[in-house]
Amino acid sequence: TAAHRETLAFSDYYDPAGTKGIQLLLINTAAIWCSACVAEHDTLPEHASELGPEGLVVLSTLFQDGKREPATLEDVERWIANFHTNFPMVADPELQLDRYASSDSAPLNMLVDPRSMKIVRKYVGDQGTVMWPYIESELKARSATP
Repeated sequence: TAAHRETLAFSDYYDPAGTKGIQLLLINTAAIWCSACVAEHDTLPEHASELGPEGLVVLSTLFQDGKREPATLEDVERWIANFHTNFPMVADPELQLDRYASSDSAPLNMLVDPRSMKIVRKYVGDQGTVMWPYIESELKARSATP
């Protein structure tokens, strides 16, 4: 909501010492016009709740509205309300993450190692059936490593 707006930066998730409890950062992109994004966001809050205690942190960006115009903060607020989003969401009206995958192939999901901020895996398009099993196995592997 307007009362809960704040500026976020990728550096907020940088955890070189591993003291923040973040094992993996999932950076997700979405657009209102994107049917795969809508379908993905139906389950994304559930996955975030389920895997959050294991160290998964989700950060999602909304880059375009239904007319493929740049997303506004009001669009983000409506998206959050519609999907009962329980993780940070930001507007990306300048398509800053477009350098990692074309906006036409949304959604983009990038798994980032918070200790180095390097991309571990990238999923473009509707890839949930392979992405979530990978995330679960990666979280287990990371929790086993001191």
